[in-house]
Amino acid sequence: MFDIGFWELVIIAVVGLLVLGPERLPGAVRSVTRTISSVKRYGSAIRSQVEQELEIEQLHNDLKKAEALGTKVTPELQASLNKLRAQADAVNRPYAAEEPEAQVDGDSAENKLDVEEDLLSANDSGHREYPGPDDEVEPLPTPSDSKRQ
Repeated sequence: MFDIGFWELVIIAVVGLLVLGPERLPGAVRSVTRTISSVKRYGSAIRSQVEQELEIEQLHNDLKKAEALGTKVTPELQASLNKLRAQADAVNRPYAAEEPEAQVDGDSAENKLDVEEDLLSANDSGHREYPGPDDEVEPLPTPSDSKRQ
């Protein structure tokens, strides 16, 4: 990118050490590296966006050519049309309405009972490890309760 050789890097490091000092030099190097990497990411994002726009423009031109030809569509134009339709569908998919959640049926209730039976059989005492929603739970004693007794 900058075409910097080894000795040029050594000179830059020595000047940086003299100007910034040994305490601030590592922080300055980190901030410069972060800045350079963010500029590279920004440049690659712009490049990919421009390439995408150019591809869409080319597909749009192919679509206009296909409309002008009418029913005479070459295989190349048909491939471009298919690609354009696929990209249009991909753009529309995120905005489609989400499907409603599945209804609870009897099978899921039976599965829940099977899981509870497995928990009961896994526990030696025959009791569930954790209380269910209908079980009464006694509150845990607090330090203030033990002082009262």
